[in-house]
Amino acid sequence: MVSPSGSIFRLRGALLTVALLDCSGHLVHSTGDKWKADQRRCPSAEPVRAGTSKASRTASQSGEANSDPDRQMAVVVSEQQVRVISLPSHTARFKADMAADGIARADVVTLKDTLCLACLLTGARLLVYSLPSLRTLLDADYGSAGDVRMARTFCFSNKGHALYLCSPSELQKLTLSADMAKEVTDMLGELFIPCDTPEAPKPSFFRNLFGSSAVLDREELFGDSSGKALRMTATHIPGPASLTERQTTGTLSEIGRAREAVDERGHRLGELDDRTQRMRDNAEQFQSNSRALADKYKNKKWYQL
Repeated sequence: MVSPSGSIFRLRGALLTVALLDCSGHLVHSTGDKWKADQRRCPSAEPVRAGTSKASRTASQSGEANSDPDRQMAVVVSEQQVRVISLPSHTARFKADMAADGIARADVVTLKDTLCLACLLTGARLLVYSLPSLRTLLDADYGSAGDVRMARTFCFSNKGHALYLCSPSELQKLTLSADMAKEVTDMLGELFIPCDTPEAPKPSFFRNLFGSSAVLDREELFGDSSGKALRMTATHIPGPASLTERQTTGTLSEIGRAREAVDERGHRLGELDDRTQRMRDNAEQFQSNSRALADKYKNKKWYQL
């Protein structure tokens, strides 16, 4: 960090995060925010920057009235060190060194209405420091040490939230606040209502019969190989066969006689049809002969016959 005064601060590792705090420990917002003037309350008031809280403005005004020349503090985070520097005196007020694991991700967030520095270490540990005193508030293990995807996609948010990409298509959310952890169960939902799996239906006889393409014979369907018959299945009771045979014989003889009568009637109708056709032919021949004979003797006198 180089200032016009010529002071130089060297930190081990690459620089990750830089944040500015006022003298009361509130975060100083970026100068790129838009400005607006609240004309309704006080027309003569100075322009107020959007996003700046009333507590921050009050703290800034009280800091200006204080005799301490240091008006701001800078939080500088590198891969191996964290320092809080007073400005403009450039005095290192607080510092923290990472002995074993380096810092992969770091950000200044709000936790229970106070500013904190949340860090993700390369050894899969989560550290939370208070600002500006850098007092350890949380030191917990999380995840695996060699998860490169988590280290690249991990990000912190206000109120103790954190989010990272645990797989190419899944997001994992966690919280650093105990109060928020109690409300996680109320935030969870279910896409489907859990229910017991119903029993599989029993195979039907007709389904196996008509749904199968195999050819079954009568013995396989109704013989001894098909299984024991149920009580409700009808059984054949043998009886006197003479009456049944006589009835069957009489029925067959009646059918035979009726068939013979039909055949005989058809034969007679055929003969009648042939006879009618011969009579029609003879009548037509007689008519043609009569017409020829009449034409022959039409112009002759009686004495010429």
